[in-house]
Amino acid sequence: GIFTACHWFCFAKTKEVVTPPVRERIPLGVQLKAVMRNKPYLIALAGQLLFGVTHYGRSANLLYYFKYVEGSVALFTTYSMVLMAPSILGAAAFPFVFRWLGNKGRTAALFSAGTGASMLALYFFNAVETPAPFYACAALAQFFFCGFNTAIYAIIPDCVEYGEWKTGIRNDGFQYAFVSLGNKLGMAIGTAALAGVLGMLGFKANRVQSAAVQSVIHHSFSTIPGVLWLITAAVLYFYQINKNSYNRIIAELAARKDAQGAPGKCPPIKTRRCGDGSGNCFPDPGQPGPAVCQCGQQSPLRCRYGVRTVHHKREIPAGNLQLGFEPALAGCDVQRRL
Repeated sequence: GIFTACHWFCFAKTKEVVTPPVRERIPLGVQLKAVMRNKPYLIALAGQLLFGVTHYGRSANLLYYFKYVEGSVALFTTYSMVLMAPSILGAAAFPFVFRWLGNKGRTAALFSAGTGASMLALYFFNAVETPAPFYACAALAQFFFCGFNTAIYAIIPDCVEYGEWKTGIRNDGFQYAFVSLGNKLGMAIGTAALAGVLGMLGFKANRVQSAAVQSVIHHSFSTIPGVLWLITAAVLYFYQINKNSYNRIIAELAARKDAQGAPGKCPPIKTRRCGDGSGNCFPDPGQPGPAVCQCGQQSPLRCRYGVRTVHHKREIPAGNLQLGFEPALAGCDVQRRL
């Protein structure tokens, strides 16, 4: 019932912030090349891979820990109950921490570091002899983990916008699918590594385990995921998109789309015109139809979306305008940025 209510709450508070683009088929190779140029996305992908290794590997170990190290599977129920409230509070804390830091990647890094530190502390306590500090550390670890879990997925929409701004290709579906693949790959690595190591040490179900097996299970519950969470925090710290850079990206993408959808004008652009230093991009009053953008001999004018461009009253065919920031024609500084 609680989680159903949470889903309904999320549905009620969710709204579209972008207009869905017209669907087009983009070759897989082109999308892969675009992703490789998207550095924030690669950092998020590495974070998801480490997330999968750490979280799912530890989750596969939980029942083993309570059965073979603590000595009672029933303690797992108590452990799970203790984690419910911190789970909700951790997810709810994300927007406040993000508002403070202004960077989703570093917000995820902070939560990841908190998760790692709490799990390292768990090694020194147990549920039978020191239950209070044990469950306190477990609750803290869950609080930080749920904050991280919210932050790591909130990163992806920003990477989609950055990718479109950087490469001109918007492949949000591909990015979400690829990051999910990274997470699942991490899950396969984490669970397989745990099973492989336990098998090598002679683990046999429903028997008293050797000291080596118990040690691996204990460390897989606390220190190993603790260290991996700290590594994840270090990776995500280098995520560079913050509130200011994101807003600039969104503004420029909006300007491009507005200009493409309104061929009767060129957008005003902060630039210089020829000798007087005051210029801009403007329609030629003598020409009907689409805007004609003009520049002088030395103008660095970037008229990004004009359908036609006149240089000294000599029309340059639109086909001569190059992608990126390359000159539109030798000797003319008019450029088109897509």
